[in-house]
Amino acid sequence: MIDIISLACIAIMVFSALTFFYNLIRKNRVDRIEYIRSFKKGKGVFMYIYAIPLFWVGYYDANKDIIDSLFSAIKRSVDLIILGYDTTHIKDTIDAYPIYRVAIYTCFSFAAINSILLIISFAHQYIWHYFQIRKFERSNKDKLILFGNNPQNHAIYFSDKERAKIIIDEVAISDSKYNDDILYKKKILHRNPKTTEDYIGKIVKDVLSKDNKFIIIINTNNDSANIKICNYFVRAISDLNLSKAKYAECFKQLRIFTFGDPKFETIYENIVDNGHGCISYINKYRKSAIEAIEKHPFSLYLTSEQVNYETACINEGYEINALLIGFGKTNQQFFLTSVANNQFITMKDSRVVPKLVNYHLFDHEAMLSSKKLNHSYNRYNNEFGKIIIYEQNKDEQNREYLPLPKQPANTLFHKLDINAEEFYTDIRQIVCNKDFTNINYVVIAFGSDLENIDMAQKLSSKFKEWEVKNFNILIKVRNAHNEVLFAEDDHCHIIGNEDQTIYNIDNIISDSLTQMAQSRNAYYEIERVVTQRKQKLKQTEIDKIKLQSHKDWYMRIPQLDRESSAYCCLSLRSKLNLMGLDCCPKTEKVGKEVSDKEYFEIYAKNTHLVVSDLNADGKLIINYPLEFDEGLRKNLAIHEHLRWNAFMISKGMVPAPKSAIAYEKIDGEYTNGKNIKLRRHGCITTYDGLFEYRKIVAARGSEGKKPAPKELQRADVIKYDYQLMDDAHWLLTHNGYKIVKKK
Repeated sequence: MIDIISLACIAIMVFSALTFFYNLIRKNRVDRIEYIRSFKKGKGVFMYIYAIPLFWVGYYDANKDIIDSLFSAIKRSVDLIILGYDTTHIKDTIDAYPIYRVAIYTCFSFAAINSILLIISFAHQYIWHYFQIRKFERSNKDKLILFGNNPQNHAIYFSDKERAKIIIDEVAISDSKYNDDILYKKKILHRNPKTTEDYIGKIVKDVLSKDNKFIIIINTNNDSANIKICNYFVRAISDLNLSKAKYAECFKQLRIFTFGDPKFETIYENIVDNGHGCISYINKYRKSAIEAIEKHPFSLYLTSEQVNYETACINEGYEINALLIGFGKTNQQFFLTSVANNQFITMKDSRVVPKLVNYHLFDHEAMLSSKKLNHSYNRYNNEFGKIIIYEQNKDEQNREYLPLPKQPANTLFHKLDINAEEFYTDIRQIVCNKDFTNINYVVIAFGSDLENIDMAQKLSSKFKEWEVKNFNILIKVRNAHNEVLFAEDDHCHIIGNEDQTIYNIDNIISDSLTQMAQSRNAYYEIERVVTQRKQKLKQTEIDKIKLQSHKDWYMRIPQLDRESSAYCCLSLRSKLNLMGLDCCPKTEKVGKEVSDKEYFEIYAKNTHLVVSDLNADGKLIINYPLEFDEGLRKNLAIHEHLRWNAFMISKGMVPAPKSAIAYEKIDGEYTNGKNIKLRRHGCITTYDGLFEYRKIVAARGSEGKKPAPKELQRADVIKYDYQLMDDAHWLLTHNGYKIVKKK
C-alpha cells in the first residue's frame, strides 16, 4: 500500500510540475509574476493533495492509528509550506521503502523550489528597480519624465518607444491603488520623492548640463498639484538667469507639457506665458474636439445637391443643425471648436453671406452661460450685441468701428433631461422640416461610453422611423469597447478615443496640425525675405530661417496666434469639401491624387493669378492685387475670413475701434488694433470691412493725402485670406497628404 500511495503521489507531483512550467511559459509578464506569487496567497493548498497522503501513510506505518495519523499528517503538511522539514516519526518508513523515500524528498524539494521562486520574484523586483533607476540616470537617450501615477500616464509611458522614461509621484506608492507590485509587473519605472522646488530645480539643472532632450509631462489628475509643479519649473527656469539668447535655446532641451481642467485655463495660459517657451498647456477636451472636427468636418457629409461646388455656397432651402446632447466640458469644447471651423456661406441677392449653423444644446442642468463661455464665445455678444445696433444707425463716417460681423452661430438651449417626455419631441421638430431638407449633425457626450452608444442607437432608430435622411451622429467613446458592434453605415461615428488621441506621446509633442502650421509659418517667413530681397536664397539661408522660425514659434509667437495657425490648417479639409475635393494621408489608397494643375483648374477657374518668377524654397509666390476677381477663389477667401472671425470670437477676442487701429502703439510700434492683453483685434470685421481697415493703416504714411497703391499694398491683410487655399496643394503634399476627389 505504501508503494502504491507513493507512486500515486509522485505521479501527481510530476503532473503538477509540468502544469506549473507550462502555465509559466505561456503567461505574459504580469500573469507570470502573479502565478509565481500565488502560493503565498493560499494557493499552496494544492500541495496538500499529495503531502497529506504521504505523511499519513508514513505515520500510519509507525503507529497503526488511522485518526491520529491523519491529524499528524495535516499538521506536518501545514508546517511543510513554511519549510518545516521534520522526518522524526516517519524515518523508519523512509529507510524501509525506497519509493516512499523518493516521494517524500520530492515533496520537500517542491516546497523548497516554490519558496525559492517566491523569494527570487520579490528580490528581482527590488534588483530590477535599482538597476533601472541607475540605467535611467546614466542613459544618453532623450528622457521622458511623467508626474502622476495614473492610467493616463501609463498609456503615455507605453506609447513612447524611444526615450528613457520614469514616472514620478510624490504620493507614496503604497497609498496608491497603482502600487509597487502593479508597476513592477507592468515594467513601469517609478520614484516617489517629494516634488519640492529644490527637487524640480535639480531636474532643470540636470537637463541643461546634458546634451540629451527631456520631455516632462505633468498630469497628476489634480490641478492644484499640476499648477504647483508648473510654477516650480517656471521659477527654476527663471532662476537660471540666462541671457536672452540662451533662454531661446532652452526649449530645444526642455519641453514641458501640462494637462489641466479648462476651468483653470487662464491660470495655465499665464504659466505658459512665463515659461520661456518651454511649457505648453494641454486641454484634453480641445484635443478631442479637434480630432473629431479633423475626421468629421460637417462639410464632409454635404452632397452636390446641398452645396454648389462651383461657388462653395450652400444651396437655398437647406438648414444646418447641430444637436449637442449633453453640454458638459466635452460638448462645450466641441461647440467652440466647431464654431471656429464649421462655417458656411450662401448666396443672397447675388452676394456671398454667412450661412450660420443652428446649434441646439441639450442638457438637464447646464446653461448656455458659464464662466468659460462668458470669457470666450459669449463675450462678443455680451459686449457688442447692442453696439452692432447702434453702429448700424449711425452715418458711416461717424461709426466707431469697422463693419461688425454677425455672431458666428445661432444657439438655442434646451434645458431637458434625456428621460423627459419632450426630449424626442423637441429633436423631431428640429430635424424634420416639410421637405426633409435639413442637414443634421448630432454629437452625443452626456454620460459613460455605453450610455452614449446606447443613445446613439436610439436616435438612429428614431431618425429612420421619422424618415430623416440627412443626419450624422458623432458619439463620444473614451475607450475601445469590443463588445459593442456599431455600424458606420448607420450614419454613426465614434470619436474621442483618449489613448489614441490624447494620451499618446507623439500627439502630445507635435500633432500633424501643429507640424503643418509650423511649416506654413516658416515658409511664409522665407517668402517674406525672398520678396523683400527680390532674389533666390541660398540653402544655408533657408535653413537658418527655418531654424529661427521654429524658435519663434515657441519664444515669440503668442499662444493665440499659434492656435490660430493650427485652426487655419484644420479648416483645409472643410474648404476642399466645399469645392468637391477632399484630402487624406498619401499612404491611404483612396482615390486618384489631384495634381497641382488640376487643383488650380478647379480652384482658380476664370481667375487671373500673377505668379512671381521667384519661389520660397519650392513654394509658389503669388503677387496679390488690391482688387480680386469674382469666383470660387474669392468666395473661399470670404469663407476663410468668416472662419477666422469665428475663431477669434470663440477665444473671446472682440473688434478694436477705428481709433486703436489708427493710433494705438505698444512699445513704440503701431498695433493696428491688435492687443492680445486687452483681447482686441482690428481685423475682426466683415470681408468688406478689411478694405476700410487697409485705408486706415495706409493713411498713416500718406500725410493726409489719399494713400498710394504702394501704401495700400503694404497695409493689405486681405491677401492672408487667400493664401491658405492658394497654397493648399503645396502645403498638404509638403506635409504628407494628398488631395483627392470627394466621394
